[in-house]
Amino acid sequence: MKKHSCGAILYTIYNSKVYLILGLEKGQWFPFKGTREKDECNIKAAIREIYEETYGTVKIDNISLDCNFSTKRKHYHIGLVFVPYFYVNKIFKNKILISSNSKKHNKFLEKTDIKLFSINLINKYRFHAVTQIPLNYYYNELMSLQNELYIISSDYIK
Repeated sequence: MKKHSCGAILYTIYNSKVYLILGLEKGQWFPFKGTREKDECNIKAAIREIYEETYGTVKIDNISLDCNFSTKRKHYHIGLVFVPYFYVNKIFKNKILISSNSKKHNKFLEKTDIKLFSINLINKYRFHAVTQIPLNYYYNELMSLQNELYIISSDYIK
């Protein structure tokens, strides 16, 4: 029986540009996701995994897990979550804090780093399929948002 992995690709907006936030795990950039626990629904698992993998920083109440796909080993349920830009620094600060007390908080240390990826340059990267499939799924939505931000910032400059 296949396990279920639930979570999200996080994104933020900085200087009128859309950036994806991905976490480094086993040398690859992944969404913030993890395996569903016994008697846990997909949404609760995604909320918990996002919280844990952002070092206890990003806490959400609900998520829409629209991107669903399977690999040989798992079923994936991946959403898309907006994170205010100031949270990016909070994630880094919490990582440092938790790393100094890793024995107590080891469940928060699955991701060894996080990185912002510009949505405009995302096609230049080669991601693992577990990352690429949801990126492809949400790409048009993110590019539409990027285009709206461009129009708004262009109008503001005029």
